[in-house]
Amino acid sequence: MAKPQDAKIISNLIKEVYEGTYPYKEMENEVAVREMIESGKYIFILFMTKTHEIIGSTTFAVDLERKKGNMRTWVVKKEYHGKFESTKSFIGCCIYVWSLFKDKIYIWYGEVRTAHAKTQYILDLISLKAIGFYPNKDVFYDKIESDILQVSYNKNALTKFRSKKMPKILAEVEDLYLYVKDLYKLGSYKLKNPSICLDPKKIAQARKNLSHSVNIDKFGYSYIKIFLKNSKSYLRFLYTPTVQNFEKTEYKVQDLEELFVLVQEFIKWAKELDVRYYEIFVSAYKPRHQKVFLDAGFLPRGYSPSWDYNKQNKCFEDRILFNSYKGELDNEVILFKETKKFLKTLQFEFP
Repeated sequence: MAKPQDAKIISNLIKEVYEGTYPYKEMENEVAVREMIESGKYIFILFMTKTHEIIGSTTFAVDLERKKGNMRTWVVKKEYHGKFESTKSFIGCCIYVWSLFKDKIYIWYGEVRTAHAKTQYILDLISLKAIGFYPNKDVFYDKIESDILQVSYNKNALTKFRSKKMPKILAEVEDLYLYVKDLYKLGSYKLKNPSICLDPKKIAQARKNLSHSVNIDKFGYSYIKIFLKNSKSYLRFLYTPTVQNFEKTEYKVQDLEELFVLVQEFIKWAKELDVRYYEIFVSAYKPRHQKVFLDAGFLPRGYSPSWDYNKQNKCFEDRILFNSYKGELDNEVILFKETKKFLKTLQFEFP
């Protein structure tokens, strides 16, 4: 396990491997990496030779409140590729970190590059299954890439602690649900085709009350919140200029008219900032909300059972990944067989 004094080595390693193009600049910053290690919310594991030369690292981000962990930034010096058991080393790291957070973290996930199949295969090997697609979401080595959402669940997250509510989904989501239903032996669901009748007066009033706030940190990340004055309704998201995307989107509304106005404003922000990709995870129990996003041009590209932890009800709730992208889809992909199988559910066919 890395210590704070290893921060410089880690940040330099990431700079070296990605030739200074790594888009998430905090990982190239010694001070930021040290702060991550000291916070206890990030576990950095180092790969070392017998002579104690550090030749690689990997990172686990831990969110105890949401009972969820993110596996990210697995790097190995290029001259050591194929020269040591990187696969076994990485699996060993996972076993170790997962054991540290047993019964505290119930979901581990990774957003996996499609530029090569090795990581897809290794994560699948240790039970992280492909259940979501992020078309054109990322940029590595200054080239646009797509990502795969791969997830591993503690059994209790899908049984004992999963919400007892039955998913209510649109027909456009059904194939995705059936795919994960087969993977995880999930229960029944209901198909819905809701009609959306919006009140023009409520829409006009919501538009009058629109406002926003923007907070930009030292690495250029913009935390943007669109909200309605005199209301608790909002839609907030993270804008990352280096990859031109919106993610980590969350919202809260009182009615469909408010949601409609906030979604239209969300899309307007995407156009103004020339964003290439944007996403949101929508409740699997609110088909009318799903329909609003579908009508706005978002498409369902993943069904994530037990994705969000509801602290009030002490259970995990299902979410549907909706996203949108522009431009030519990255077609230079190398896919593991299970990834190909999942993408066929979305009618994406790659060589």
